[in-house]
Amino acid sequence: MLRNVTTGMLVMGKKPRQSCITISDETLHKPDTVKDLGIIFDAQLKFVDHINNKINKAHQILGIIKRNFIYLTPHSFLILCKSQERSHLEYGVSVWSPHHEYLIEKLEKKYKKATKLSPSNVRNTKNDYVI
Repeated sequence: MLRNVTTGMLVMGKKPRQSCITISDETLHKPDTVKDLGIIFDAQLKFVDHINNKINKAHQILGIIKRNFIYLTPHSFLILCKSQERSHLEYGVSVWSPHHEYLIEKLEKKYKKATKLSPSNVRNTKNDYVI
């Protein structure tokens, strides 16, 4: 007996395949995305939903840091961002590492935003971000 809540089917590849499969008179439908170990997989393995989710979570964390820690030194801001925000952005990066230019730009834009919110705006060169 299959549990429909936890059992699903994800077919990966470029060609569309069947949308459901039947096992022991129970039908499994093909979801658009599947979350496994905190990484959101889609059928094309583009990880767009995962990256958007992680960027939104990083925005939330940066907002919490900005609201609750008003008097931060640059060093303490750096530690907070690296321990809280960066860990969310880089979790499982070896699996979902972006290879599309627009996804890389989205992630870099997030890093740049955190740099601009830094107390002393610590940035030495164009590619040297706080995070």
